[in-house]
Amino acid sequence: MKKSQNLPLSSACTANERENVLNNMGYDNGFFAFSRTVDGSIPNRFYPTLEEVYKTTLSKFSEMGPFKYNKNNYFSISDNAKNIIYKGEVMPSRKIKFSIYGGTETYKVSTITEELNKLSTISNLNNKIMNTKSTPTVNVETLTKSETNEMATTLSHNAQVYLDNDILTQSNLNFLCLPEEQAKSLAQLVQETATNNREADNQIFTKAIADVSNGMVVITKTLASGKPIVSSHVSFHDDTLYCAAHCKSSEALWDGSNTWRKVPGKIAYGKIREAVMDMYHKGQQLLLNSPTGTHFKTTEQSAISNEKLSLSEVSANITSTVMTYLRCTPDMLHYFTIKGNTLEADLEQLSNGVIVGGLLNNNITLSIPSGHSCEISPSRFTSDEQLRNTISMKVAQLLVGASISDITRDKVSSLVNLSTIEEYYISSTKQLESQAA
Repeated sequence: MKKSQNLPLSSACTANERENVLNNMGYDNGFFAFSRTVDGSIPNRFYPTLEEVYKTTLSKFSEMGPFKYNKNNYFSISDNAKNIIYKGEVMPSRKIKFSIYGGTETYKVSTITEELNKLSTISNLNNKIMNTKSTPTVNVETLTKSETNEMATTLSHNAQVYLDNDILTQSNLNFLCLPEEQAKSLAQLVQETATNNREADNQIFTKAIADVSNGMVVITKTLASGKPIVSSHVSFHDDTLYCAAHCKSSEALWDGSNTWRKVPGKIAYGKIREAVMDMYHKGQQLLLNSPTGTHFKTTEQSAISNEKLSLSEVSANITSTVMTYLRCTPDMLHYFTIKGNTLEADLEQLSNGVIVGGLLNNNITLSIPSGHSCEISPSRFTSDEQLRNTISMKVAQLLVGASISDITRDKVSSLVNLSTIEEYYISSTKQLESQAA
């Protein structure tokens, strides 16, 4: 009997079609697309990259003529482990009602055109970043080629001290080195993505912004205290470039107080595009106008900042600080007020701006710019030792997550010895394996 006669009926379900393609057409890896319509056929097959499978599937839908409304007009994209990454119902209007987007269950409405534009923009941004990592260039239409090169040299030279002192990140510099028109396209895309994810929770919202901007723009739905922001606004507070470009005085960037981070950054949804471009222009001016040779921390400060701690040491420092504020007496609280100390500011300093947190209704809130967060209720623990261990574990988990995020990777690596993060991750994985055995 021929092998083809043993094929399961593909129209029955996604699993059957996947099995047919996987076992009988020579594919053994990649991303699988399953599409179904009532008025046409779209190939179900494996693709080598996620970008290719997503773009091809959407393009095929776009090329089809008008089709009737039917719940069977949908597509599903999964990886080789059968994890669904995108799943959406396609409407006659070319709108897509997603139930899974970027691997996360959600309710999100987009359009074929918008999704294809995102892919095109992200591809262009990635190409631009790859081309500018060694020698950043800023293309401005009004400048000659020699003037543009001179401007790029100044930007690159002046940016280094900001990078060394953990004021700006490489992602910030990549953004500032985009051509004007590319920056405008990115700003518009960020605006649209924020609007489309307006009803999403903070983690999904923040990840969507990070994904669409390739980590170059950081926007959240929380205040610096960790409290949710009003529904009509977003917060740029966690974007270091926004804070540096909008602080009251550029001298505050170098006095060691970290007060330059205390910028509200509260922006209405309708003003996000303008805020991104304002950050772009002011950030460039900040670098271009910086006097050379003066913006360096003292040798002692630099030595301190370059001393990397282990993950356990950073976790212990943050845990002790949280416990101190949580259990402080009225006299101690008054003393902190006199000194101008706050838990929020101390957490920011101890984590190099990676962890944001505070006390909300006597609960401990901790979060990182990528959107991941946790809330710890002290009343659930029978002893301070149990509470202390939980805080330390949550802090370590957040720092591990931040170490692999494009948004915070540089900040973590300048504070924590990455080998200790690797050891923590491997140790945790082994513990899970032993528990499962």
